[in-house]
Parts: sequence; structure tokens; C-alpha cells
Amino acid sequence: MNENDTKIFNKNIDEIISKLEYYELENRIILLTYKYYSQIGLFGKAEDKLYQLLENNYEIIEEINNFYKMLLKKDDTELENGNLTRNEIIEAMEKIINKTV
Repeated sequence: MNENDTKIFNKNIDEIISKLEYYELENRIILLTYKYYSQIGLFGKAEDKLYQLLENNYEIIEEINNFYKMLLKKDDTELENGNLTRNEIIEAMEKIINKTV
């Protein structure tokens, strides 16, 4: 798949996801959406999906911690392009730790 094909593919996926936002989705679909956003660097949207799963009482704390640890390895520019800052990540990690203690 060349770069143009990838852009078209991602655009199609984004359109489908935007249409799904109007429905109550199963946790497995929300999880897949999280993974998609994380892979394409939309970290803010990926984080939103993780918290949606958390609100659904889905056992996701370990995945959230792994997500934040992965993000902390990235440079600040990549994080900001993904709509998260390093400070937001650190604050969110602290909240998760306090919530699970």
C-alpha cells in the first residue's frame, strides 16, 4: 500500500468512526478504535477511547498505564501533534495511580 492508498484508507476509517459516534458501541469496538487512533498518532482521541472504556467498567487500567508509558518515550513534538502534552500525560498517570490505590 503506497502513501496515497494509506491516506484514502485512513480517511475512510475516520468517516466510519465518526458515524459510529452516534451509537452505543460494544467495548471491543471502542478498544479497536483506541488502537487505531494510537497507531496513527492521534493520541488525544486514543486517550478518550480508553477513558470511555474505563467509564464502561472495562478492565483497562493496565492498558492505560502502558499507553502513557509508551507516550512518554515519544518526543514532545510528536505528542503535541497527537494532541497531548507531556504534562497532561504525567498528570493523567498520577490520577490513575491515585484512583487505583
